[in-house]
Amino acid sequence: MNRFISISTRLLLMVLAMVTVFAVKSNAGSVDERFKAVINTEIQKVTQTQDPVLKRKMLGDFLTRMDQGIGMAKASVSEKDAPALNALQTKMRADYAELDGNGVTKVPDSELNHFAGYVQQDVEQADYYSGGGVYLSVGAIIVILLLILILFR
Repeated sequence: MNRFISISTRLLLMVLAMVTVFAVKSNAGSVDERFKAVINTEIQKVTQTQDPVLKRKMLGDFLTRMDQGIGMAKASVSEKDAPALNALQTKMRADYAELDGNGVTKVPDSELNHFAGYVQQDVEQADYYSGGGVYLSVGAIIVILLLILILFR
């Protein structure tokens, strides 16, 4: 039963995302603003937290949800967006590795706010030019935004 619910939920999310793409594509500016506002809100929560352990966990959760959202979005967007989504997902995973110190130098506790700003900048810039100038369409931004909103709640 749980597997059926999970598949049904994913299908519903994909249908909702596609309907939303067609409904709000002409309103690209506000979608971009909403996308950035959601990211900004999550990063502000991190920077306002004083405990470095909690801050690191919040950043890790953010990067994990971004990775999951991008992975889910790949199934719902056009093929032309796949390279940009792959590049963004690779970047999120690299940031997570740096945060965790997995194979690279771990971000020091004193630099977590700076790192959070760096992650925010990467995500916000990736909405249009991910992976060295690969265009990410408004449709892909909308799908990612919907998935992020669902995953962050």
